[in-house]
Amino acid sequence: EKRNKAEVKARLERELEELQRQEKAAARTLNEIDQKCNTVVIENRTLKFELERLVSENKALEASQQQQYMMHQNQVTEANHQMQDIEKRYSLTLDKMRHEHELRMKEVSREWDARIRGVK
Repeated sequence: EKRNKAEVKARLERELEELQRQEKAAARTLNEIDQKCNTVVIENRTLKFELERLVSENKALEASQQQQYMMHQNQVTEANHQMQDIEKRYSLTLDKMRHEHELRMKEVSREWDARIRGVK
């Protein structure tokens, strides 16, 4: 019976040592997992801040581009108005020059008619 108790005690001690080794290994594994989780949390925070920065930068860029587009659109509209004004002035000037030319041609024609009658 002493021998039996000694064997049981030795077996229990071996099992206890094995369980302690397994517990230490599990604790190391949990510690490694915890460290990896902390690393992932830090990386996620960093990525979140970077994403927020990029979204903000994108919004600012989009607003700037929209403003530039509107400015260019206004410039095009203004240039079109100026072009229409120039075309109107050109048309009026051309009409005036035609009219003056016609009057001058009539005047020259009358002068020649008068000279021709005077010569006869």
